[in-house]
Amino acid sequence: MLNLLNLKPADALSFARSLVNRCFLCDSSQLHVIGAFQPDHPAMWLEMPVRQGKARALFYGLCRRCLKKSRRSKGEIVEEKLLALQAVERQATVH
Repeated sequence: MLNLLNLKPADALSFARSLVNRCFLCDSSQLHVIGAFQPDHPAMWLEMPVRQGKARALFYGLCRRCLKKSRRSKGEIVEEKLLALQAVERQATVH
C-alpha cells in the first residue's frame, strides 16, 4: 500500500489523478479539483481493516460546475453521496 504522507505534494497529486478521472457528483470528465475524504471510522467505509495509527482516504474529483453549485461544504455533499451509495450497496447485499 502506498503511503501518501511520504510523497512530495506533486507526486501525491499525480497518484490521485491516476485514480480519479470523473466528477463524483455528476460524472463529468472535466475535473477541476481532486479531493480526499478521510473517514473518522474507516472500518465503516472500507472492507480492509486499518491498522492502529494508520489512515485511509477516498479520493474524488469535482468539475467546476459542481464545485460552484452549492454554498454548502463540498466535503459534506461528497460524504452524503458516499453514505447514500454505501446504503444502496448494503441493501443490494442483503437481497
